[in-house]
Amino acid sequence: MTTASHQLAFNHATFGWNLPFADFVTVVAESGAGGVGVWSERLGGLSPEEAHRRIEDAGLAITALNRGGFFVAGSAKGRRRAIDETFRQIDIACRMRAPVLIVVPGGMSDEVRDVKRARVQVREGLEAVAAHASAAGVRLGIEPFHPALTASRGVINTLDSALDLCDALGAPLGVVLDIYHLWWDPNVLAAIARAGDRILGHHLCDWKLHPTDLLTDRAIMGDGVADVVGITRAARRAGYCGLLEIEIFSQDDLWRRPAREVARFCLERALHCLADRGAT
Repeated sequence: MTTASHQLAFNHATFGWNLPFADFVTVVAESGAGGVGVWSERLGGLSPEEAHRRIEDAGLAITALNRGGFFVAGSAKGRRRAIDETFRQIDIACRMRAPVLIVVPGGMSDEVRDVKRARVQVREGLEAVAAHASAAGVRLGIEPFHPALTASRGVINTLDSALDLCDALGAPLGVVLDIYHLWWDPNVLAAIARAGDRILGHHLCDWKLHPTDLLTDRAIMGDGVADVVGITRAARRAGYCGLLEIEIFSQDDLWRRPAREVARFCLERALHCLADRGAT
């Protein structure tokens, strides 16, 4: 029988970067959650095939592999390097049988200060890797980034702009909904309805009213100002049936706690926030 907690997953980032991969899988399996979001550089020396076997043996699903993209660069060599790295990540996802590769668009730099130019480079990068992803059977999940992180991380800032790329380039592109990045957009619910079956993932987290760091001080569901329930319910109405993935970068809180405590606490908070309101 499927339990409510089995509809949830954990991204490795929620536990910080000191928890070894094998322990991450064990902790998530013991928690009763149903899946894991993995990072290719944090497999603890395991091959993608062996990492998949361990996840499968633990009774877990893989939501997605982190990450490709970062397509913005000041030189042709830099752009080629990002494309080649994304090819490599697609291959790892294929070998691990991860259905989705998360694509971080990339931010700006001293060499690229024109946001329009940066967005063109993101589109060109996606064009360059799309055929390889299709051949590998891996979907590319574009993750729009909060505007405050435009310069440093991602120049695709709204779900609608990510969907425009999907419309233009077609399969295998889709989108990943991360509440931390999307909550502020007044058009987000309509954009989620527009996304429909192109939603490839859904990340649970929240936005603190007074964060100390824009990247690594995210709130636990229910502690912040984001409409976690409304956005999640909209994703379900749009047809997303996948796992709801807890991804909380929290250097001063969760990353300092024991992993089993983090898993238990986050599951309780997610279920309390969502289960009784028709969002799971």
